[in-house]
Amino acid sequence: MILPVLLVHVAMAQRDFEPRIVGGLGIGLQQPDVVGGTLGNERAIPWVGGQLELGGSLIYRNRVGIAAVGGFNINGYLLWPVDSVCYDLYHTTTRAEFRTWWQLHGMCADCPSSGTIGIAAGYTFQNADVLTTSEQSFTSLTIASAMVRPYIAPEIGIISEDDRHRYQVSVRYLMHLDAAPAWTNVATSPMGEATYQASDNYLGVVMRYHIGFKERERKPLPPPDVDHHMRLNDTLTTMNTRKQFITLRLWDNAEVDGDTISVLFNDRTMLFAHALTKKPVRVRLETTPGRNTLVIVAHNEGRVPPNTASGTLQRGSEKEELLIRTSQRTNQVVMIERE
Repeated sequence: MILPVLLVHVAMAQRDFEPRIVGGLGIGLQQPDVVGGTLGNERAIPWVGGQLELGGSLIYRNRVGIAAVGGFNINGYLLWPVDSVCYDLYHTTTRAEFRTWWQLHGMCADCPSSGTIGIAAGYTFQNADVLTTSEQSFTSLTIASAMVRPYIAPEIGIISEDDRHRYQVSVRYLMHLDAAPAWTNVATSPMGEATYQASDNYLGVVMRYHIGFKERERKPLPPPDVDHHMRLNDTLTTMNTRKQFITLRLWDNAEVDGDTISVLFNDRTMLFAHALTKKPVRVRLETTPGRNTLVIVAHNEGRVPPNTASGTLQRGSEKEELLIRTSQRTNQVVMIERE
């Protein structure tokens, strides 16, 4: 659990990273194998198991996610030596893994969710165990050795994008790289015996909840110290979105000549008297249903009039390019309609 804590500390310093605590609950199917027998009708049936996981995750600009988690697995198997006798077997393991995924925004520009494709790598840990059971005339002996086995787990799914909390549903296949069986079971009776083994590989569905941290309350910025209400408002563009959060980036697109601006969103100051440079400044905006108004106000016109800036307004997978020209007579306005 030390790595998730370190990830959170790194994320707090880099606003492009959104840290979260992640918990997951899943179900899976495991397939046992019949490796020998003299009964003539030995069968092995895939059976349902369960998974729990807890750890930390980071999501970078709604594009890439990483997570470090620990997990507990219950692997279920159904063994069927003869038609009249079948019994289930449950085998528990723990695991630790590092997972990364990419968010696929192309499915729908304004959808509240995006597709994901990812892969995990980690280790499964199991203790030595011996279990003996009896049913009718059969005796079952299960032997598991103490083992540490590496695995990989590709997965695909969907993840929500809005709000500070995220929901994720994925289909994954966990495959151990060590071919040694996790356990061996021998069922014996007066008629003969059957031998089973399994790898603990499984195909499953996992539901995860990424719990976000509440952003620290910030001291409200003052309104621009220029009389911007008396200026003309020039509407640069109008756009629609379904996103709750969008991101504005601004930088000087020409010679850095001392251009200074303020940014207001729905009459709230989001950026105050910022001197533009070649390095983009990032402003995260929370939209409300209906009309939202973004206003860029010039404090001066630098050494080379007018006050110019390049910018982008990102809403999910779509990025709007902005070329902003403000002056001491004109504000630049972007209208955003949230459905």
